[in-house]
Amino acid sequence: MENKKTNQEEIQFKMLLIGEQAVGKSSLINQYVEGKFELNLLCAAGLDLKKKMITVNNKQVKLMIYDSAGHERYRGLAKNQLHTTKGILIVYDVTERSSFDALTFWLKSYKENAESGSVCLVIGNKIDLKDKRVVSTEEGKNIAQQYGVHFIETSAKDAINVEEAFLNVAKEIMDKENENNNKKNVNKRKENKENNACCIFF
Repeated sequence: MENKKTNQEEIQFKMLLIGEQAVGKSSLINQYVEGKFELNLLCAAGLDLKKKMITVNNKQVKLMIYDSAGHERYRGLAKNQLHTTKGILIVYDVTERSSFDALTFWLKSYKENAESGSVCLVIGNKIDLKDKRVVSTEEGKNIAQQYGVHFIETSAKDAINVEEAFLNVAKEIMDKENENNNKKNVNKRKENKENNACCIFF
């Protein structure tokens, strides 16, 4: 239901941010939607929702952005949301090795539970903390390539690559939707042609 046309122009895409606690999921969403960074921003409790209107390929798109809590007791809730989500953003903290190590769990969850045709982006956040970085860009790229998903590094604090992350996912979702619609139209025309051919009487 989250990925549908609500009128002739507006389309809705559901996005979900997952990952460990305190990696900056809420801060990324807040920076993207509100255009601001709050140092003591409260983490999500279960699932929080924020909305943003954007333009993709000259079409109005409403992004339904869900922020999931990273605490272990909420993991099942986040995994269940994967079944109905087109855009999955898996976030880790480049200054926290354990959050990067947990990517294996989240990426496997994505592969096992996400719907066909969904788009996944791995995000290495907090690149503004250069002196505290413990996970290299190359490591992030490698694990993303291993699972066949996209990769980007961001700073929610300095608004580096935040808009690009969400917009690129939205654009790819749109491209896939258009591709699927085109295939359906071709198949429909083919079926109509075959049905018409079989109904000719002599």
